Amino acid sequence: MNRAKHLTLKIFSLIVLTDLIESSSQFFLKKGTINFPSMSLSNLSEYILFIKSMINSHFIWLGFLMITINFFLWMVVLNKVDLSVAFPAGSASFLFVPIAAIFFLGEHIGILRWLGMILIIGGVILISKSSYDS
Repeated sequence: MNRAKHLTLKIFSLIVLTDLIESSSQFFLKKGTINFPSMSLSNLSEYILFIKSMINSHFIWLGFLMITINFFLWMVVLNKVDLSVAFPAGSASFLFVPIAAIFFLGEHIGILRWLGMILIIGGVILISKSSYDS
């Protein structure tokens, strides 16, 4: 296999870009479902109404578009570095999504969740640095 042994700045930047795109897709999907009808999951007509709401939501379509773009960029990343390095380095979305949720959806993030996100980012830094040890 002809892969980069090290996580270069260029590859890391591409991974961060995929994280931003993934976070954007999750934001658009959530934004698209906010006004959907409530479902009790008990009959088929509710599922049909839910699917119709999905089809008619511009935010849902934007979310799908972002997922598609992210898929192709992620294939480029996986072609360049080992999955064991790329996937943990791609965990920045654990930070991007809550930040977007705070600013654009008005969600509240508690101290324990912030602590968890800090630990995840610390782990990403350690894993990224470990790619230089191999």
